[in-house]
Amino acid sequence: MKESMYKRSRLELYYLILKSCISNENHTRGSLNRQLKVPYALLNECLIYLERLGFLDVDYNQRTIKTTLEGQEYVRKFSYLMQQVGYITHLKT
Repeated sequence: MKESMYKRSRLELYYLILKSCISNENHTRGSLNRQLKVPYALLNECLIYLERLGFLDVDYNQRTIKTTLEGQEYVRKFSYLMQQVGYITHLKT
């Protein structure tokens, strides 16, 4: 089993999957697995969850994964929150 480059929360992993599928609309499970360096079982679990939420559109015939408009909104909001947290953390140091 491959080791992740660093520990990530589920929310971060969801964000990275969605963001990656925005920039590359031809992603497959394999290409995401290689890019994110997470165990395949974990990636598959996250993809199923994001698809159920309506954040991902998985085309099983073409084997491609795309981020929906709802998923793009999640990416935008998560990115904004992380910027705010980083800003607050920076003020405290």
